[in-house]
Amino acid sequence: SLQVDPTVVSEDRRPWYARVEWSDRLIGQLELMPGIERAAITTQLPLTPEAASSTVARGRMKPSPQAPRWPAVLHHVTDGYFELMAVQPVAGRLFDATDRFTSDQINRYQPPDHGVVVITEQTARTLWPGQPAVGQALQLDRGGIWREVVGVVEDIQFYAVGETPVLHVFMPWTQDSAWFRPYLFVRTSGPPAPMIPSVREAVGAVKPRAEVNEVVRLADMVGFATAQPRFASRLVATFGLLALGLAAVGIYGTLSYLVNGRTREIG
Repeated sequence: SLQVDPTVVSEDRRPWYARVEWSDRLIGQLELMPGIERAAITTQLPLTPEAASSTVARGRMKPSPQAPRWPAVLHHVTDGYFELMAVQPVAGRLFDATDRFTSDQINRYQPPDHGVVVITEQTARTLWPGQPAVGQALQLDRGGIWREVVGVVEDIQFYAVGETPVLHVFMPWTQDSAWFRPYLFVRTSGPPAPMIPSVREAVGAVKPRAEVNEVVRLADMVGFATAQPRFASRLVATFGLLALGLAAVGIYGTLSYLVNGRTREIG
């Protein structure tokens, strides 16, 4: 089973690229530790009501006020996020080292002309129905540059298990390490509990002022999110079994009455 531990990491007001360098060091150190298979950073925590939303418009040019826009959940993720979360690509590619902006670009000294994004299938169907999404361009309500769609991944359950898919847009953390709260996801090869002290130590070693505020297993989050549906299904099953038992008793009583009434005839 997938074992993922999201942890909250404190931030300071240093230049954006310092956050990219921090994530490089932290993920590199964590993935060298025995027992840790993969580490990644994202700005969105699944199965929680809090999410950074944005609006999306088609095209490279800044959309006019009359142009259609769609609400979407905006994620800033490091390269290994999709592999860690087992989110499968369905078209194009995922993020890699070629998508990294330079320090001058990310600090806006030499602004890039465009960036890249990965979107979900529902986003592709909504923005470009009946057309391939890879190679298309879109604009977000923040960032100031147009972004090319380089990949499409399967739809994800984000706010709740069993929800109707909503629009999701993923940006490389190395193109815009925005000032959102970062969440560290770690996948371990065994029970995660013994790895927690090592992860805390690694976070403090890479950035002394950083703190791990909370550690939560993704399996526990899924269990909490599905608690109410599971209770409802068990309650329905209990009443179903009770109804089945009452029906069986009723049928038995009816047949017993009929047989007793015709005993002399049968004899």
